[in-house]
Amino acid sequence: MSALVTSLAIILAYLACALFYQASERRAAIAALKTSQRARTGARAAGWAALLIAFWLFALPQGWERGAPIWIGTVSAAGGVSLLISALRPNWHPPSLAFAGGCAALLVLATAIEGAMKGAAG
Repeated sequence: MSALVTSLAIILAYLACALFYQASERRAAIAALKTSQRARTGARAAGWAALLIAFWLFALPQGWERGAPIWIGTVSAAGGVSLLISALRPNWHPPSLAFAGGCAALLVLATAIEGAMKGAAG
């Protein structure tokens, strides 16, 4: 279970960094974010929510004293990956958001199924 939770936290950290990058009017590759201030504000809010959820998820298996530094390192690495993708292959950035979102949904589903199976067995 902790591997699923940690994987979800890593993906959420990447999603947050990519959303922050796309929330700029100059850098946005998504048409809705380019034209709408409300959509950019929503993307920033979703990015902050993803970061906070990732922080909590890292603290679950590790504890707060180990989860916080792991979260900081993961957010730094995710930001670097997001920046590299946007610099080297800018047209890959929006699809990477969709792919990471799909992976996050699958991990949430897998975590829920595993928790339900443990509850039924216990």
